[in-house]
Amino acid sequence: MTSPRELILKTLDFESPERITRQMWLLPWATTRYPDQIAHIQRLYPDDIVYAPGYYKISLPTKG
Repeated sequence: MTSPRELILKTLDFESPERITRQMWLLPWATTRYPDQIAHIQRLYPDDIVYAPGYYKISLPTKG
């Protein structure tokens, strides 16, 4: 079985991976309203792409 990392590298190198990489982007209300269904889907189809957690404890000031 190919690891998520290998799948992503094959995708970026156009090497025809076995399947497309996946990452289920969710709005906060979806996990609040449908926690059981979301957990079930995530067990069946775990994410290949993960994000790095935020670094700053306090948000930086922004404009615009």
